[in-house]
Amino acid sequence: MVRATAASAPAEGLDIRPAGYTPGSGGSQVRKRGPIRHIPVAAALASLGFSTATQAAAFPVRGRVPAVIKTITVGARPDGIAVSPVTGEIYIANYSGSTVSVISPLAGTVIKTITFGNGLCCTAINPVTGQVYISSADTNQVFILNGRTNDLASTLTTGPGPAGIAFNPQAGTVYLVISGDNQVSVLDSRTNQVIATVDVGDHPDAAAYSPLTNSVYVTNLDDNTVSVIGSWPRVPPFGTASSRGRGPGS
Repeated sequence: MVRATAASAPAEGLDIRPAGYTPGSGGSQVRKRGPIRHIPVAAALASLGFSTATQAAAFPVRGRVPAVIKTITVGARPDGIAVSPVTGEIYIANYSGSTVSVISPLAGTVIKTITFGNGLCCTAINPVTGQVYISSADTNQVFILNGRTNDLASTLTTGPGPAGIAFNPQAGTVYLVISGDNQVSVLDSRTNQVIATVDVGDHPDAAAYSPLTNSVYVTNLDDNTVSVIGSWPRVPPFGTASSRGRGPGS
């Protein structure tokens, strides 16, 4: 069942639970470049207001160890964190604060706080589109932000306990861990519709994609295992026409 979401007003969003669901169940231009300017790192840091001691800590000489150069206050019980490869902004899911803090890496401060449901736990970013996915284990939802405006784009209704999220940028697919069902939902990231469901171990939690093996790795908390899901493209890659390997069963 699909329910549209209007970003300007509360809406039901997109229901990605299976039907009959019950809990438990081409060419580029070449531009000439001028001389490369080398800007001293210390000067760049100084322009951001970091102290001399902080600069020294950030770029230690031999024999020194890494050090904290800044502390940024966010919401209550910050949990999930992700950095956008598109904008460079950092997204923090605050589990008890029901908010997402957006940090500017240059300013080193929170530039926006977005309020969602309770139990925000995992954050992931589509490396192609820049969309930000935040899962809420308490409300059984995944919130999707426009990564350029940081406005809510859509809301997904999931099975019980959505947790870790991983992307396969070559296939344009999203892997969403559903802890309460011991499953992983595979979504087409262009439509956010479920295209497959995979049974994994007991109480799955985190997920990560390996471009080397084209597989997704899922940790299972209660049986001390990792499930390896073989990935194969089911939708065309974004803006490419490259050849693709054959996946399991093909």
